[in-house]
Amino acid sequence: MLAETQDDRYPLSPGELVGHYEIRELIGQGGMGYVYRALDVKLVRDVALKCPLPALARDPDQRLRFVREARAASKLDHPNIVAVHEVFEDDGLPWLVMAMIEGGSLREHLQRTGPLPVREILSFGIGLADALQKAHDRNILHRDVNPRNILLASDGRAQISDFGLARALAPSAGTSETEEVELTQAGRPVGTPSYMSPEQILGLPVDVRSDVFALGALLHEMCSGKPPFARPNLPAVVEAVVHETPPGVGTLRDDLPDGLEPVVTKALAKEPDNRYQTAGTLARDLKSIQKQLEFADYVSSPTPVSAWIPRRGRPWIGAAAALALMVALGWSIRPHPDPFALPHMEAVVTWPSLEDGARLSPDAEWISFISDRSGRRELWLTGTESSEPRVISDHAGNVITHVWSPDGQQIAFVVFRADRAFLQIIPAFGGPQLRSFELPREAGDHSMSGWRGTRIYMEDNRRGLLAFDTTDGEIRLVLSRESAEGERRMFHVRDDERRLAYVVQNEEEMVLWVSDLDGGRSSALTDATHIVVDPHWLGRKHVAYTSNVSGQMDLWLTRVSDRDSRQLTFSSNEETVTGAADDGSLLVYAEAEERADLWVVDPGTTSFRQLTADALRDRATTVSRDRRLLAFQRSPPSLLGTSDMYDGRLMLGRIDAPREALPVADRAACPRLSPDGRRIAYAVALGPDHELWLQDLDTGHRWRIAERFKLPWYYPFPADWVDEPLAWNHDGSELFFAAMGSDGARDIRAVSVHRPDEGRVLVAGTPGVETSDLFVSPNGRELAYMQVDLRASKASIHRLSLSTGDTEAVLNEPVAGGDRFVLRGWIDDTTLLVFRGRINPDWSERLEPLLVDPEGRTTTLDEVPFGFGGTATLDSRRGRVYLTAADHAQGPHNLIELSLDTGRSRVLTSNDLPGISYSGIEVLDDGRVLFSQQKNDSNLWSVRFLR
Repeated sequence: MLAETQDDRYPLSPGELVGHYEIRELIGQGGMGYVYRALDVKLVRDVALKCPLPALARDPDQRLRFVREARAASKLDHPNIVAVHEVFEDDGLPWLVMAMIEGGSLREHLQRTGPLPVREILSFGIGLADALQKAHDRNILHRDVNPRNILLASDGRAQISDFGLARALAPSAGTSETEEVELTQAGRPVGTPSYMSPEQILGLPVDVRSDVFALGALLHEMCSGKPPFARPNLPAVVEAVVHETPPGVGTLRDDLPDGLEPVVTKALAKEPDNRYQTAGTLARDLKSIQKQLEFADYVSSPTPVSAWIPRRGRPWIGAAAALALMVALGWSIRPHPDPFALPHMEAVVTWPSLEDGARLSPDAEWISFISDRSGRRELWLTGTESSEPRVISDHAGNVITHVWSPDGQQIAFVVFRADRAFLQIIPAFGGPQLRSFELPREAGDHSMSGWRGTRIYMEDNRRGLLAFDTTDGEIRLVLSRESAEGERRMFHVRDDERRLAYVVQNEEEMVLWVSDLDGGRSSALTDATHIVVDPHWLGRKHVAYTSNVSGQMDLWLTRVSDRDSRQLTFSSNEETVTGAADDGSLLVYAEAEERADLWVVDPGTTSFRQLTADALRDRATTVSRDRRLLAFQRSPPSLLGTSDMYDGRLMLGRIDAPREALPVADRAACPRLSPDGRRIAYAVALGPDHELWLQDLDTGHRWRIAERFKLPWYYPFPADWVDEPLAWNHDGSELFFAAMGSDGARDIRAVSVHRPDEGRVLVAGTPGVETSDLFVSPNGRELAYMQVDLRASKASIHRLSLSTGDTEAVLNEPVAGGDRFVLRGWIDDTTLLVFRGRINPDWSERLEPLLVDPEGRTTTLDEVPFGFGGTATLDSRRGRVYLTAADHAQGPHNLIELSLDTGRSRVLTSNDLPGISYSGIEVLDDGRVLFSQQKNDSNLWSVRFLR
C-alpha cells in the first residue's frame, strides 16, 4: 500500500493495489500528479486512476478541495465530458476513478497531425462548447481547458476531463513554469498559462468567460497547429496573453470557412465583455458554420434521385445541375428577380431545451419563439442579427401559439391556465398586457396561422380555419375542416389574405394544397407519395414546408406557379418550418434532436458511466439473469413526434461492451432474455398483427412460436408507464404473453419453447378489460397480472397458480377520480409491489407504493412525491425499487431510488431540463442500475435568402 510520507515510491508499479483497483501501468505524469491504467477487480474493467502528488494532497485543505471538486464533476453527465466513476481516499490520499479513454489526448493528436481538418475542428469545438455550457449551468468552472485535458474517444468525440481540479491543487517544485501553474493563495493564477484568459493569468476574479477564452485558444491551435500564446518562459507568456493579439486563423490557411475566423477572434477577446458571454452562444455560431458546410456539400455534388420529388414520371437531375437551371431561368426567392445565391443558415437558439413556434416580425428584424427552458412554456424574443434572448411574457400557464400584429408592435398568444384557454395581446417588446379574451371550449386546440388586418387566423382541431376579430372578440369559421379530398389541416394565410396554403390529410396521405381564401380555385402542389406538414408562405410566390421526401423530415420550397421544388436542408434530424417573412427574405425553422443512450449509475456513489453514444435511440433494455447479456432496441429519431414501438432494430451484446452489440431482428420490440441467457424472445410487427419469435443465442437459430395475434400495449397511469406483456417461466421452457383476440379481449397465453403448436390460454379475456403487467414469482409457482375494467372503472391484481390454473384476485380498487394502478413485481414469493397514482386537486401527481400480501392486505410506504414516471424495477435482493418520475407534469424527469425498508425515496440523478427523460431500468448483479436516458430538444435556425 501507499506509504504515509515516502513520495519516492511513486510512480506505483504494476500489480500494486489501491482500494479495489490493481495498477496496470503509468499512462501520464505531470507537475500535479500521476494517472494510471488500472483494473477494477470488482467490476473487471479498465479505468483511469488519478492521484495528485502526495506533496500536494497530504495537506488536509488541498485534499478536501480535491475531493469536493471531483465529486462535483462526477455529477456532470454529458457525452463530451469524461465520466467520473468514483472518488475515494486511500491511506490519506485522494483518488479519482474515471472512464478509460483509449484515443489519447488532443495534444498528442495535434503533435501527430498538425492543423486539423475543418470538420474535425467544428465537431470538436461544438462538443467541447456544449460540455462547458453543461458545467457552467451547474456553476462548475473548469479553469484549465488545454489540449492535455481533452481526450479523444474511439468514436471520434472530444471529451473534457479534470473539471475544477486545477484550483484544488497546489504547485510543486517540479512544476514547469510554462505549463502548470496552480492556485495556492489569493492572487495566484489557476491553470495552464498559455491557455489562460488575461484576467485569469493576472489573478483577477474569473467566470465562465475565462473557460470560453481557453476554448478560443484551443480552436486557434486546432486551426494553426500551434498554441497562440506559446512563449519560451512565463513572463513572455503573460505578456502575450495580456497584450498580444494572435494572427487571424484565416491568414494562416486558406481552406477555413469565412465565418470561423470571427468566431475564434471573438472567443479570444482580451476584455471579457467583448467575448462570447456563454459557451452555448459560441457553440451556436460553430453549428451555423457546420450547417453551411453541410448545405454546400449537398448542392455542389450530385444528389440521389430519391432526394427529389418525382413528378409526372420524370427523373430529377442532380442538385448542382438543378440549381444551375434555376439560375438560368432566373428563379428567385425574392419578390423582385435577383440572381440566385445559396441561402445563409444561422443558428438562433441552441439551448438544451425545447424551442418551437418561432415567428418573424413583419420587418424580419426580430424572432419570437416559445421555450420551456424555465420549466414552463414562455414567450421569448431575440434579434435576427444577434442578441441575447429574453422573456417577454409574464403570466401563469403555458403558451401554446403566438403571432405578430401587422405593424409589428404587438404579439398575440394563446395561453392555457387551469384548463382554460385565453388569447392575450401584449406589446411586442414586453410590457403590461393590453387585452385578454377567454376562448370558448368548443374552439378546441388553437394554432395561430397569422394576424392580418384586424383578424387573427387560427386553426380549430375539429372545425377548421377560424378568424378571431380583435375588435369585437368574435370567432367566425372561414374554411371547414372537411373537403372532398380529405381533411384540411395546418393552414397558413398569405399576407394579402387572398390565398391559403394547407395540408390535406386522407388516412396516411398528407398533400400540400393552395387555394383562394374563400375556398375557390385550388390545386395540389405535391403528390401523395410523401408526407408534407407545416406549410408557410415565403413571400407570395413560394411555399416552404417540411417533407420526408429524402427519408428524413427536411425543409423544402415549392414555386406555386409551376410546382418546381428544391430541398433546403439535409439533416438526419427532424426539421419543421415555423415562420417566414412576408417579403420572402427569411424563414425560421426548428430542428428537433432526439437521442437515447444507455447509462449505468452506482447508487452508492451516484457516479455515472455512459455505455452507448450515438444519434439513435437506445432503449427498452433487458438483461439476462447472470447479468452478462444485454438486449435493447436501437431506433432512428422519430418522425413527426411519433414513437412507434417497432420503428427500430433489436440489438444484443454484452453489458461490458454494449457498443459492440449486434442486430437480432428488425421491426421488433419487447425483448426478453430467458433466465439462463441462452435465448431471447421478442415480438415482430406485421401490420396490425404480431408474431412471437425466439432465437437461440448459441446457434443463432430462430423460430416463430406464435403468429397472427395482436400484442396490446397498455399505458396506465402515469401516462408513460408501459406494461410488461411478456414473461418467462422459471426454467425458461415456457413464455407467457398477453394477446388480443379479434373481439378485443385480452387473453394470457402460454407457449412452449420446444412445442410451439401446443399453446394454451391461461386466462380468457373479456372485452373492455385491459390485461397487463405479467410477473412470475421468484419460486416460479405463480403468475401475477393486473386487469383494468374500463367500464366499471376498477383495477384488480390477480395471482394465478401455474400448477393448478386457479386464479385469485388479491386487490380490487376503484380507478375513478384519477387513480390508476401499476403492478411492478414480486418483493418475495408472497408479496407484490403495486404503485397507485393519484392526481391531486392542484393537478400535480403523486405515487403511492403499496405492498400487497396473499390475503389482499396492503401496506403503504411513504408517498413518492413525484408523478409521470416511465418505469420501475425491483431489486428485491437489496430491498430497493428504482423508478423514473418527474416533479410535475411539465417538469424535469429523474431517476429515483426507493428503500423498501424505510419507505424513503431519494433522487439519484440531478436533471433539471424538461427535455430529458429516463426509462428501461435494470439492476445489475453488482447493484449498479442500468437505464436509458433520452434527450429531446430543439434548436432554432434562420435561413436568409441573399440577393
